[in-house]
Amino acid sequence: VVRSGDLISYCAEEGVRLLGEGKFLVSDSFPGNERTKYCLSSK
Repeated sequence: VVRSGDLISYCAEEGVRLLGEGKFLVSDSFPGNERTKYCLSSK
């Protein structure tokens, strides 16, 4: 469970780093994923 949490945290951090802070991310921002999930992230 801890490793899964680390992976999710890493993906979120990379999304924020790539697209900028405080942006609305969609799952197709990451290759291979469909646009079925959304995430509002800030740092």
